[in-house]
Amino acid sequence: MSVIDGRTPAGDRPAAAYGAAPSQATLRTLPDPPALQDAPSSPGGTSHLVALDGIRAVASLIVVLLHTAFATAMAADNTMVWRVIYNGGVGVPIFFALSGLLLYRPWARNAIEGGTRPDARAYLWRRGLRILPTYWIVLAVGLIAFSPGHAASPRAWLEWATLTEHYDPNPWWDGVGPPGLGPVWSLSVEVSFYLLLPLLAVGLRWFAVRGGRAGVDERARRLLIALLTLTALSYLTTMVLRATVEYETMFYYEHLLPRSLLYFTLGMALSVVSVWAKARPGTQVARRAAILGSMPGAWWLMALCCLVLASTPISLPFQDVPQNAPQYMVSGALYPLIALGVVLPAALAPRNRVTVAVLGNRLVRSVGLISYGIYLWHQPIIQAWYDITGRPLWHRDFWVLFPVTMAGSLVVATVSYFAVEKPFQLLRDRGPGRRRAGPARKADPPPAR
Repeated sequence: MSVIDGRTPAGDRPAAAYGAAPSQATLRTLPDPPALQDAPSSPGGTSHLVALDGIRAVASLIVVLLHTAFATAMAADNTMVWRVIYNGGVGVPIFFALSGLLLYRPWARNAIEGGTRPDARAYLWRRGLRILPTYWIVLAVGLIAFSPGHAASPRAWLEWATLTEHYDPNPWWDGVGPPGLGPVWSLSVEVSFYLLLPLLAVGLRWFAVRGGRAGVDERARRLLIALLTLTALSYLTTMVLRATVEYETMFYYEHLLPRSLLYFTLGMALSVVSVWAKARPGTQVARRAAILGSMPGAWWLMALCCLVLASTPISLPFQDVPQNAPQYMVSGALYPLIALGVVLPAALAPRNRVTVAVLGNRLVRSVGLISYGIYLWHQPIIQAWYDITGRPLWHRDFWVLFPVTMAGSLVVATVSYFAVEKPFQLLRDRGPGRRRAGPARKADPPPAR
């Protein structure tokens, strides 16, 4: 039996949909996220920022805590600590917001300042190199080791290898995925965003520069208006569907991009603010961005308070009580705030001493560097542990499973990083869009100042 296959321990609470409090849908799966580690990450620049690796490390730990608590039935406990851990699905919005922040930044810079437009072919080539090689290895392990009955199915390999499995209206697996592959749904959402982003960036740029006379400030304001509008539409659409459609339809929708778009667009909005502040040094915008980013403790406290609120009955019901629509709306509003509180300091003031000390120290940074491997491998490790040991699920042995899962994930993710991820990154500049001798690519004119 899969560790996550739609079955829950006796007395487990049905709750909200993913992205709000972990729901019946979330409990049936293991929500996970990968955030990319090779995108430009300095405000308007390209230097690697260690604080962002730290955020990945924290989000990965939250995810592993959730999944081990679920498998051991501790997530069904009604004490506050376990209810907070039950809300570990918040790692998904954090990773999605990071992707929006990092990946949109080159396009934000082009829309605000002009200059050479990002090459969509090179961007997609690098995304593919970043996520697919390691994922395909995990997919092979998952299908062959845990779903041997489907390992000979061309359909299974095709839809999972292309990350289109969640568009299948009649899946052969229970819940969100077969044994060991449940978390991949969030990777499917990420890939949908990667494909949409170049088109979305073109539309946002058109909106920002329309009229031909917009300066830096006006362009940035227009981008923020558009992105916050998309954020609101994503939230409102989900709430309307929650109130009008049946559970199975809602479960299907929760694991597609439109449901999660608001997290990406929040990250994109932070990217706009960081580029805008750098383009206008010494202005009120730059000063306000610096002030906001200089208070990491306040933002992290806000995120923690929202997480605690999301763990109370205003958002998360007690055992055997279905989550109602008002609770769903509350949890759906709190999760974006949590993601914002975690990511904003690193987005606007990534070199702040407190931010670097907490998120950029050697230990946290090292875990963040291999966080994609932790994301992909920890669920197969949980599944293998139960298959090999024969231990029962829901056995309340969290303090056995968590150390085993964490240690195994760190070891396998480290090997995966040096043996697979890092070598493939050497091919980043050898694919489509690589620079060749010849005429420079056409650049957009700078805006009026």
